[in-house]
Amino acid sequence: VPMASLYGMSALHLAAMRGHIGVINELLESGADPNKLSFRNYSARALAEAAGHDEVIHALQGAGGGVNGNTASVSGLYGALGATFCVCAAVYAARLT
Repeated sequence: VPMASLYGMSALHLAAMRGHIGVINELLESGADPNKLSFRNYSARALAEAAGHDEVIHALQGAGGGVNGNTASVSGLYGALGATFCVCAAVYAARLT
């Protein structure tokens, strides 16, 4: 079930931004595309890097998430979105099980 937030970020983007490795693993196992870019050209990996989530970065790289996307002002975007969108990733992952 494809799902995107207002900013074109998938559940994988949102979970990567917040460092939810369990959700990341579930989404990747369910076929989420680690190379998909948001409307603003951010990859899940770029969001995880901006937030310093090393375990998430490693998981995304192992899944073929080699695309880094736009890293300019990612930290500002990360701070602006906050935990609200993270709920979307959890709901999405729950629907997959």
